Amino acid sequence: MWGREMYFGQLVLIGLFFLFAVESKGIEIAKPEGITSEKNEKAEPLFQIPNGNFEKDEDWDEFPDDWMVAWINGTVEKKLSTEKFHSGEFSLVIRTKERSSIGIVSQTMTVPLDRKYMISGFFYTEEENLEDLPVVLGVTYYYYSGAKWVAAEEDLVSNLTKGRWVRGTYSFFAPSKFEGQDVDSIRVHFILGANSTVHIDDLELTIIPTSPEEIGKIKEEKQTKRWIQNSSFETDLDKDEFPDAWMESVRSGTVKVNHSKEYAHSGRYSFHIKTEPSSRIGLCSAPLAIVPEKKYQLSAWFLNTGENIPIVFTVTYYNKDWKWLGVDSSGKLVLPYSKGEWVKGNYTFTCPSKFNEEDISAVRITFDIGASSKLYIDNVEFMIVP
Repeated sequence: MWGREMYFGQLVLIGLFFLFAVESKGIEIAKPEGITSEKNEKAEPLFQIPNGNFEKDEDWDEFPDDWMVAWINGTVEKKLSTEKFHSGEFSLVIRTKERSSIGIVSQTMTVPLDRKYMISGFFYTEEENLEDLPVVLGVTYYYYSGAKWVAAEEDLVSNLTKGRWVRGTYSFFAPSKFEGQDVDSIRVHFILGANSTVHIDDLELTIIPTSPEEIGKIKEEKQTKRWIQNSSFETDLDKDEFPDAWMESVRSGTVKVNHSKEYAHSGRYSFHIKTEPSSRIGLCSAPLAIVPEKKYQLSAWFLNTGENIPIVFTVTYYNKDWKWLGVDSSGKLVLPYSKGEWVKGNYTFTCPSKFNEEDISAVRITFDIGASSKLYIDNVEFMIVP
């Protein structure tokens, strides 16, 4: 099950790796608010993240107490280090090899919900290629006092600088409910992708005061948007040229795909797909929570550098146990023809409550791209239509 499909749980992603960490299942929520390097002077200290400075190792296993490896892929070295530290005597150093990665998660913390928070930490690296250094910081939500995983959100630490400690932050709004399930606790997590060496130290959690109007706006957005993991195709942690959290649902004939910096509607990357005559490919998202009997709109930006080839939108349905129920092929996206320019395609549909006589709890969305295509895709969104 590892490989590309693993990454619908990482990003950016997380998801499936918490299945192994806490024996639970979940899906993503909430569009992340991003990593910044600016200190928020209005933020108030809340709780220290357990052993957030990595000074405690009472079992002498060279791995910090109160932290655990949620998943590991390939060859990874992880240990406490006295070579570099931001404060105290230790930092946590992680070294990954080619096509390897690791996810690490804190102990469960109980915090006030329906509030805005900021995770901060200090990062040090000697890597030369900082633009693509795959370091991710984020949060995971739980219910049943931390026993069951609900959802996760995260983003890349984008302000790393060679040879000095840099403070990265991640802001998020912690909901009290998600899809009708009470949230009662959180964990902090971070991910390191392939071919990297990074020291981490002094992780903290702060609460950020917000106005009632801002909280209401954030809640409203969370009720309508279904965050598609790695929706802007910015992350490729295993550097296999295929965006994390996406996978192929079908491929026939000669198809070239890559994580492209040539064109982007926003950010630095898009997903490039080139199909030869008599070939096709399906690009499939990670699972998304849905509310049955609601109208949804899928949208994405496309840059066409070839012929105007129809793109078919397909929905795959799952039940609450992630059992595959079937595929509903809904039809072609509305995609105005404009060669060489970014255009936005939309598709609207109503999600049924049942499929093949079973209740629907989640979906995957798929772009099925036909022969002789030369396309770039970016900024995919999926939301409830009011």
